[in-house]
Amino acid sequence: MSKTLSSAAKILVSSFSDDIIKAVFKVLVIKIPDVKEVLSDSYDQLLTNVVTNRNSKTRPELYKDEFMDRLDSFKFVEVTDGDVKFITPDNRNFDFAGRLRVIETILEGVVGVYVEVSEDQYKQIYGKQKIPKNPLDSSASSKEKIYLEKYNNFIRTKEKELKIHLVKYPFSNHPPIDLFTGVDKYVTKHLQSWIDEGVTLAKTVFIKSYSRGFK
Repeated sequence: MSKTLSSAAKILVSSFSDDIIKAVFKVLVIKIPDVKEVLSDSYDQLLTNVVTNRNSKTRPELYKDEFMDRLDSFKFVEVTDGDVKFITPDNRNFDFAGRLRVIETILEGVVGVYVEVSEDQYKQIYGKQKIPKNPLDSSASSKEKIYLEKYNNFIRTKEKELKIHLVKYPFSNHPPIDLFTGVDKYVTKHLQSWIDEGVTLAKTVFIKSYSRGFK
């Protein structure tokens, strides 16, 4: 036979549910630095440590600080409709705008051999004052803008004629890189224990609060 909860019981259940949501949210927020550390390690292993050419202006170490700053503004935890969600960054929800477009290009993979061409070099090679394509980073100054050009016979010839040295793009002929797989596996592995930790915390707080009500 079903029973209807009294008003007092309904309030207790509702209060406990709210406590669980708050506690789980609190625990998940505490775990964010660990998650960012995992992603930082993946960045170094998959991107930074791959490039040895110090002349490359697309080497990932130059963009690591900005990548981590962007992580700081990423919304890892949110509460919607009475449910707590932990969101891991991926290629779709992470903001690669501005300078991080360079990193996004690396992650997407590149077919063929390319060289990094500065704005001045581009104008020398093609004899054009107005460049008809976008640089990797549109926010960079004219001096720092880099264009990727396929290293074909025309570019090779111009490189010799103009006596310039073009830096090979370090991720030429490189397949896509899944930067976020490691952090996704890490969160999947630990998420349930984090939730359990939050529930335990909520129970402790609730019992203490409920007990004080009878004193």
